[in-house]
Amino acid sequence: DSPDFQGKYSLAIDMETQKRGLIDKTGKFVFPVIYDSIAEINPDWYLVSVNDKYGYIDEQREVLIPFKFDNAFGFYDNLARVFVEEGIGYIDRQGDYIIEPKPYTAASDFEYGLATVSKGEWLTSSWKSGLIDKQGRLLLPIIYDYIRILGANEVEVKKDGVISIINNL
Repeated sequence: DSPDFQGKYSLAIDMETQKRGLIDKTGKFVFPVIYDSIAEINPDWYLVSVNDKYGYIDEQREVLIPFKFDNAFGFYDNLARVFVEEGIGYIDRQGDYIIEPKPYTAASDFEYGLATVSKGEWLTSSWKSGLIDKQGRLLLPIIYDYIRILGANEVEVKKDGVISIINNL
């Protein structure tokens, strides 16, 4: 089987160690097979993990944001969601916290300047969601069964079996 190229590079996996790297279309390793995970998050940035810590590197494998997160994601609305022992926070492209970690169980990426945050046990009645803005301000309290972001100023919420639209946030 030939590698599957979705972008510039294709994933290479050492089946013995399960370490990952990237190869180009000539088969040359452009990222050695040393990472626990690796994902291109834009043409110049890669989200990688080593020894169960996530960080961000560039195409020259220079560390852009150190490997200090328990989990991390790509940048949406110029913020990346990161998990640390204290909870879930959001960082900018310099690695600085824009929203300090809080003890949420889950959080979404930002869209339209909004993100959902949740607490409780998934798929139980204890699971509740709220809504934050890009400054971390809680716009809707963590009391909803679910929240779906519809636009910059509009969300759909469900509470006690009733679905409603909230706008003018």
